[in-house]
Amino acid sequence: MPSLQKQHSAFTLVEILTATAIMMILIVAILRISVDAFRAYESATAMLATSAESRDVIVPLQQDIESAIIRNDGNTWIQIEHEADDYQGNLNLGSSPKLMLFTPAPDRVKYENGQAVQIPGDVCAVHYRIAHRSPHIQTADPSQCIYGFYRSIVDAQASFDTALPIALNPKNKNDGLLEFWRGSADVLDRENKRVSQDLQDWIHDLHNFRASHIVGLSFSIWYYELSDPTNPRLEVLVHSDFASDLQNNLGKAGLDIQVQNYTRSLKIANGSISIDGAAPKENIQFKNISFSVTVLSPEGAKILRGLQQSLSSPKIPQAKFDEVVLQNSHTFTGSARVGL
Repeated sequence: MPSLQKQHSAFTLVEILTATAIMMILIVAILRISVDAFRAYESATAMLATSAESRDVIVPLQQDIESAIIRNDGNTWIQIEHEADDYQGNLNLGSSPKLMLFTPAPDRVKYENGQAVQIPGDVCAVHYRIAHRSPHIQTADPSQCIYGFYRSIVDAQASFDTALPIALNPKNKNDGLLEFWRGSADVLDRENKRVSQDLQDWIHDLHNFRASHIVGLSFSIWYYELSDPTNPRLEVLVHSDFASDLQNNLGKAGLDIQVQNYTRSLKIANGSISIDGAAPKENIQFKNISFSVTVLSPEGAKILRGLQQSLSSPKIPQAKFDEVVLQNSHTFTGSARVGL
């Protein structure tokens, strides 16, 4: 009887190529899904990180503006200034205002260190600003400079002794509250010990650092113009860098609101506001102050530090800075009613 042999069939070349093609399609599809998932994760992580930083700016701004002290005496009690200095990096003046006011800050220091002696009073001078520097040490290494948000609170005793007298009787009306913040005062240091400080340096101290990677801050002051009491007109006052964009957005929304602008300085008193050193604009009923905060993502901050390090300069080409901010940042908004 003849022996039976098993027949082993082999894959043909066409079958192998077909299987390979199918496998490649599956791999590409899986890679695309993985890349999309990774990008979504990165986007969500960046949003969470920037949102957390923005809260450290928006929350105290809302609290301090809504509780701001404004006396009915014609003096400046809230002031916004835009000044060029060594800490701005690539920021435009419109995106880096200094806000100065008086408020009973809920987180103010109430006791001096080592003593169970309460600091009298509750009205504190408060200063907000963005700076581009290392929040930890004075350094010449440009890679250590970051865009940070600083909130400085002068305790109630020092505010009463030094800041309030300047608010009530400034040497120069054009300087206003800047006279105090450009000077010195006996304030509490990191250990709550009272020492004399140069305030221009002290406002950048580590314990005044609140949030990192803040690359933009802007304010919009909303008020009713009451020159004709029978026909109050809602107006908004913004820095000139943003006036045209805001006017266009209001027009697209069908809102007939007059946009006013300033370039350098706002001094706010009870019922009036002085724009860029001009005579106060009277017959004003303030509505609220809104603000926007632009926060760089961790990836964007890493890119900026790398560029600073490679160029050995804290300032990079402006076009490149604008590109990094546009692609790697989120903007958050807030609003606070003005107690006027």
